[in-house]
Amino acid sequence: AVVLFDFKRANDNELPLVGGQIILLSYRHDRGWLVARDPKTGQSGLMSETYVRLLRDI
Repeated sequence: AVVLFDFKRANDNELPLVGGQIILLSYRHDRGWLVARDPKTGQSGLMSETYVRLLRDI
C-alpha cells in the first residue's frame, strides 16, 4: 500500500507513517484499521485505512 499522508500515532500500538511511503499490510484488524509493517524499519502496528491507497486487496 502507498501512504497518502502523514500519520502520527496516538498510541504505542500504532505505526507512524509518512506520505509517499510504501508499507506492507498484514490484515484488517477492525473496522477501518489495518495491521501494517514498514519494510525499511521492520516496525509493525495499527494504522487507519483512510491513510493509504491499497495496491491490491488484502
